[in-house]
Amino acid sequence: MAKLRTLLHLSRSLFLLILFHFSFLGDASNPDAETLLSFKSAADTSNKLWDWNSSSDPCGWTGVSFQNNRVSRLVLEGFDLHGSFQQLFSLTQLWVLSLKWNRFTGPLPDLSKLTALKLLFLSYNELSGEFPASLTSLFRLYRLDLSHNNFSGEIPASASHLTHLLTLRLEENGFSGSISSVNLPNLQDFNVSGNRLVGKIPASRSGFPESSFANNPVLCGPRRFLPRSLRAFADFLPSTAIPARLCGNVEGVMEHTCMEIGEFK
Repeated sequence: MAKLRTLLHLSRSLFLLILFHFSFLGDASNPDAETLLSFKSAADTSNKLWDWNSSSDPCGWTGVSFQNNRVSRLVLEGFDLHGSFQQLFSLTQLWVLSLKWNRFTGPLPDLSKLTALKLLFLSYNELSGEFPASLTSLFRLYRLDLSHNNFSGEIPASASHLTHLLTLRLEENGFSGSISSVNLPNLQDFNVSGNRLVGKIPASRSGFPESSFANNPVLCGPRRFLPRSLRAFADFLPSTAIPARLCGNVEGVMEHTCMEIGEFK
């Protein structure tokens, strides 16, 4: 009987030791868990991410995917998250980051450490400031959506460094200046409508629909982007008689046409 009790005691001790061992390994195998909890503490005051806690396995947390024990995908859309997400930029193995439809504010933090990032979706927030310079170092990026925020300033020529970019969505911000210096030949999805852009739409962008450029009152485009009433008028003129600034709001709004009648000679 004594031997049986001793055996049971040893078995229980061994079980607890194994449990502790695997619990320790679980913590050690998820080095990004502490970063995520720090982010939740600051951004999720409504506790929408209720399953993010230190007593549960991070691999089961809402919106989180792991690869090789590092966070590779973080998709948190419409969770009423707010403030900044500075903490997330230590997740250096992140491939996908989507924080659409939240309430994040302020300038975009430095992204330069996220060199593995391929998809970045930050639309429908309250982010502000200029086009983030650190974005141009993310050479693997091929989807970028900053639309429906409060960004301002010019879209820099250095955005052309994003040579793999297939999607660039910047609509409904306050961007200004010209887009002629931005050269991204692989773009398939492009939208800069609802900004304050000026100048001429580059020929390389003329294949995109008019809606991609709408609501930029002094952004000028090809003849097909003229308001219908001006289009008919232009058809009677030789191409040499059409000034470079004969252009119009691509929605066809007459009051903002960039037309200099004095140039018709």
